[in-house]
Amino acid sequence: MTAAGRPGSSPARGMEDVAQEVEGARRGDPTACRALYRRFRPSVLRLLEGFGGLDPDDREDIVQETFTRAFRGVANLKAAAAFEGWLYTIARNRALTTIERKGRQERVQSDLAFETEDASPMMPAAFHAEVDGVVVRELI
Repeated sequence: MTAAGRPGSSPARGMEDVAQEVEGARRGDPTACRALYRRFRPSVLRLLEGFGGLDPDDREDIVQETFTRAFRGVANLKAAAAFEGWLYTIARNRALTTIERKGRQERVQSDLAFETEDASPMMPAAFHAEVDGVVVRELI
């Protein structure tokens, strides 16, 4: 395999292929989107494996979200040659957001585990006695 990742292709040809696929994705061509997904999914997944705190399900979710966001925003991409770096930036940002969210959830669960039930009664004892007296008078 060559640097472009395809047998018999040169790096320049690989960049031309990416540029054509990005242009196709801009037009909404599902074949171009699939080609970009197949081409870059493995490297996005490798990038995400470098983030501690992400389990395999998190990584798969982030891969899907990354490509969804990329294909929705590809029309705003100024240069097709910037697609790969832009895609990695989306994946990185999604990973950091997921790790931050998981950390917040763990802190909340930890805080809730140490909460004790409020020891003060909802109603003062005198009010309970009064209510009990009313109930007794009604029963008599």
